[in-house]
Parts: sequence; C-alpha cells; structure tokens
Amino acid sequence: MWLWIVIFAYLLNAIATLISKWLLIRTIPHPVVFTFYVGVLNLVALLLIPFGFSVPGWLEILLALVSGAAFAWGMYILAKALHIDQASQVAPMIGGLQPIFVLFFAWWFLPERLIALQYLGIALLIIGSLLMALEIGRKRLFTESLYMILGSSFLFGLSFALLRLVYVGNEFIVGQNFVSGFVWSRIGTFLFVVLLVLLPGNWQKVK
Repeated sequence: MWLWIVIFAYLLNAIATLISKWLLIRTIPHPVVFTFYVGVLNLVALLLIPFGFSVPGWLEILLALVSGAAFAWGMYILAKALHIDQASQVAPMIGGLQPIFVLFFAWWFLPERLIALQYLGIALLIIGSLLMALEIGRKRLFTESLYMILGSSFLFGLSFALLRLVYVGNEFIVGQNFVSGFVWSRIGTFLFVVLLVLLPGNWQKVK
C-alpha cells in the first residue's frame, strides 16, 4: 500500500514542480518571493490544530521547527535551480539524490537500516542522477544548477529525517502524532521565510 502512496506523492510533486517552474518564469520571477509565499501558505496547516494538536517538550518542538526550516531552505535553493534550469532535469535529480541524504541521516539518528538489494537501488539512483546532470558539449561537464540540486536534496533529506524522528521518537524524544509534528514543522517553515525576507534587499523584492 505504501508504494502506491509514494508513487501518487511523486505524481503530485511533479505537478507542483511544473507549476513552480511556470510561476518562476511568468509570475514570480525571484526565488525569494516564491519561497516567501510558499512559506506563508504553509500556515494553512494551522487549520489542523483542533484535530489532535499538542504542545510537547522543547526538544520535540525544536526538531520539528528545524525540520520545517530545512524544508523552506531546500525550497528556496530548488526555486533558484528551477529559475536557471529545466524542470524535467532538476526535479528527477532531486528525487534521485534526496533518498541518499535521507539514508545518511536515518543511519545517523534513526533505527532504520536497509538490505543489500535496497543499497543497490540507492546506487542506481546516484548513477541515474549523475547521468541526468551531464551537460557534455555545453562547455561544462555537469548542469549549471548541480550544486543547487545537491544543496536542496541535502536539506530536504534532513527535513524528512528529522520529521520522521519527531514522529517515531527515541530514548530522548517522545514521538508525536501526525498533526502535532506537521503543524510545528510548518511553523518552522514560516519562521524561516520571515527571517529570509528580513535580509537586506529581500523585503523590497517581496513588497
């Protein structure tokens, strides 16, 4: 069942990426402005508060906030990559590289391990992503946005691994229900974009 959910989620993510690329070309030409509005719209998650929201300990709140902030930072770098490169190239590469960083963080602070065949799948994702990044014949070996894609994948991987930790917990952290973890992480996303627009010059772009 989970496989079909993941496939459907990737379908929605592909649609979202295409819309993002269109917005960055036509309507919202600056990644800062795009990220700001995405972060603000994340506050829609507050509508879930009546359905099981709670206030956990400070460590659980901090992890959820950092997860949301990492997601927003990754979204900002993704918007910059989409601004200069093709959506059909950027999105699959992030989709391929992201699980590698998730695996690294999961190995570090989550009780999750893979079997040998799954490591083979990870290796194929790496090879596929590198092949998609090739730009031979354009006076460079890899696509211009490769470093942005790596940075965005790293931050998304960190975000998802931390959110997983918020949900399952460990000997130091009390696992939270879906609503609490999700709402606190979206608040973290909003706080990040607020700090982003306070940087010199960014508020004028949004305004």
